[in-house]
Amino acid sequence: MNTLTYQAAIAATSTPSSTPSSARSPAAGLMMIPLSAPMLPVPFVGALFTRWISTAVLPGPGQLIAAAGLG
Repeated sequence: MNTLTYQAAIAATSTPSSTPSSARSPAAGLMMIPLSAPMLPVPFVGALFTRWISTAVLPGPGQLIAAAGLG
């Protein structure tokens, strides 16, 4: 990166935005919806499963799935 583009990058990041926060695009918030959507039904379904599956056994498959996702 040459000096001119480096200085331009610093100037672009250091100057405050002239757009008020209320006028910015809600794209980041909309992208969070699919990520946070499982937070509502997953605990509800887990609570329903406790009728038929022991609470000591119920977290096991979820932990195995999470471990497989890390591998």
